Amino acid sequence: MASHELLPRLVANGGQSSCHDYYFGDQSMSSELHWRLSILKAKGLILSGLSWRVGDGAQIPIKGSNWLLEEGHRRILSPLTNLPVDARVGELIHGSPPTWNIHKIQSLFLPYDVDAILKIPLSGRQQEDRLYWFDTQNGKYSVRSGYKLLCKDARAHIPESSRQWDPDPLWKRIWRARVPAKIKTFLWRACHDSLPTKSGLFKRQVTSNPFCDTCREQSEDSLHALWNCPAVSQVWSLAPEFSDLQKLAPMSLSDLMRQVIQSNSNLLFEKFAITSWLLWHKRNQDRLRLPSDPHSQILPRAHALLSEYLAVTTENKPQKPQPPQVRWKPPSSNLFKVNFDGAIFRDSNTGGLGVVIRDNTGMVIATLSQKVTGNHTVEMIEALAARRAIRFAMEVGVTNAEFEGDAETVIRDLCRTDPIYTPYGLVIEDAKVMLAEIQNFSLSHTRRSGNSVAHALARRASKCNSYLVWMEEVPPDITHVLLNDLSALAVE
Repeated sequence: MASHELLPRLVANGGQSSCHDYYFGDQSMSSELHWRLSILKAKGLILSGLSWRVGDGAQIPIKGSNWLLEEGHRRILSPLTNLPVDARVGELIHGSPPTWNIHKIQSLFLPYDVDAILKIPLSGRQQEDRLYWFDTQNGKYSVRSGYKLLCKDARAHIPESSRQWDPDPLWKRIWRARVPAKIKTFLWRACHDSLPTKSGLFKRQVTSNPFCDTCREQSEDSLHALWNCPAVSQVWSLAPEFSDLQKLAPMSLSDLMRQVIQSNSNLLFEKFAITSWLLWHKRNQDRLRLPSDPHSQILPRAHALLSEYLAVTTENKPQKPQPPQVRWKPPSSNLFKVNFDGAIFRDSNTGGLGVVIRDNTGMVIATLSQKVTGNHTVEMIEALAARRAIRFAMEVGVTNAEFEGDAETVIRDLCRTDPIYTPYGLVIEDAKVMLAEIQNFSLSHTRRSGNSVAHALARRASKCNSYLVWMEEVPPDITHVLLNDLSALAVE
């Protein structure tokens, strides 16, 4: 066989062997064992990201399982020494429709856990508990969310990390700095000590010593070359905005840059970036014995370059026009319109739901203002308001209605067919089931200004002990809000 025919076959065989080793491990390890080890590693990730969505609570152990809603507080923290090991969440639920047994919960758990439990929504339908993926909006696992969880876990095991649940802000600050792209790359390399400093070249056995060519006293790493070298320090001392930073003793250039970020001074990070780049450029020019600016001209040159760059890249963005004022409108095709809204009261750890039902002339049929326990997210309180509005319409006897709210996400999720496996999705499912029982309905989204009566009802729920209902009227304290809608309707 000719050599030119043999080469492609050798390459193909080598590629096939590499693929086999990648997927099945090397020949010394059986393929079955390789896959088992991979699955076991993935199992730990999946288990750490799974949470229980409470249905009837029959399957969920109170102790040692993830069933609370808050990130960082997904398990019970209370000691629970008198509670059996096999106790289930269902033992904390009673009544029909099911509600949390507040008295029992308050007697068993610490206040921190009590608040977390009472904010979990319960369904009036007979629902089984189910597992969902905690880190996505729809409760389904994704590779992206798994990667983020692994990163969080890695940062959580770094003892010195004080921001273990968040990415390092330094990298974001570097890449959104208002400087040329080559300077951003330079900063990233400097922070990772990947610049060709004397210390780095010495470690790679490129140079005979690691000492700085300028001062010839200390080993030259990124921090020394751009900050600690006596010749460089004189440049920074000429800038008053960096005087406080010169009193510090950073361990690395990345530590120094984090201090620059914390100063919150306007464009200080950009000034630091361009000045450092010019210092490194001068260092290279001097090493090659090429012409360069004197140290005294570095700062003025940096300021000039920054001003020039900002002048070229800063756009005078026109101000966005204010959206037109939206007013409440009668239902377009239904006999009644049901507006709903939710409100959050952080100071009392509660929320409010507001519902108003009006006919096609704008006359009020019924209104509701209800307080709910727990410090809910915005999406959850709006979903609870939508569910309560549908149930309230059914209680009043409305069978032909348009349901309208100012939470676009909730309206979209009520219209979609894809399942949502999170606790928020449980509330959406409840609402969909009730909507199916209504003879004729539609869903619409409006702005806050077109939902003012429902919003006022939700806000006044802070004064309620439970809930209040008014038939054919609104509470006296929000009559003026209703009159505003009616006056706008009369003008049209």
